[in-house]
Amino acid sequence: MRQVDLILNHLETKGPLTQLEALQKYGCGRLGARIWDLRHAGYPIRKRWKTVAKANGGKAIVAEYYI
Repeated sequence: MRQVDLILNHLETKGPLTQLEALQKYGCGRLGARIWDLRHAGYPIRKRWKTVAKANGGKAIVAEYYI
């Protein structure tokens, strides 16, 4: 399966996806590019910002994509 197909399947069946999750689960280092591909193919993918904990105890704000 292509990365774009794996990501679409994840969004449709499992829910939201962040860059780190896409890298860990699907080997996708450019999630934003795959989201662009899906949006231009007509899929209504949305983005929201999510605060996550970093390994050093700090916080980071990351994009989370969903349908």
